[in-house]
Amino acid sequence: MPQEGAEGLDLSALDSALADTVYSPEEVALLERVLEDVCRRARTDVAINHGLRTLLAAAILEGALLGYRDHDRLAAFALRVLPPFRERGPV
Repeated sequence: MPQEGAEGLDLSALDSALADTVYSPEEVALLERVLEDVCRRARTDVAINHGLRTLLAAAILEGALLGYRDHDRLAAFALRVLPPFRERGPV
């Protein structure tokens, strides 16, 4: 059965992609800092709840799977899942 996250988002594809992924402690720390940053930045335009935090975390992990390891690039990539941030320039 697919695992659902924010607003019915099917996270099973992300779960499969992450199954063989290993992050170093430094990378985990980066991902955590990016999540806190994007949640703080998103609060200026949207109300943050558990589902939205899950959606942002999934976007950060997707960006990491694509090879992004820069804080600013990961943050910009993740924020694009939110409509108010989609039109703010390229990642």
